[in-house]
Amino acid sequence: DDPSKFVHEVIDEAPPKQPIDVVATIPEDAQWHLTLFYRPAGTNDFKAIKMRVRYTEIVGRIPAEDVTGKYVQYYIEVKRANGKVAR
Repeated sequence: DDPSKFVHEVIDEAPPKQPIDVVATIPEDAQWHLTLFYRPAGTNDFKAIKMRVRYTEIVGRIPAEDVTGKYVQYYIEVKRANGKVAR
């Protein structure tokens, strides 16, 4: 249950008008719930997407329609099974 075992490679650039898969890995036995928060260029509010298991990864997809400006800001929230944010 060690948060240092959370692994994510920051996305520095991505092609416009294409979905962006934000990928993380966590220990197999971790009972964590990951949520991707992102906001497209020119917006103030973050949108939340529950990240889901894909093979050995946890993935959240930013839809192509939100990848139209010069940037997209994002962060990943990791919560333990008890609902508390892992720190």
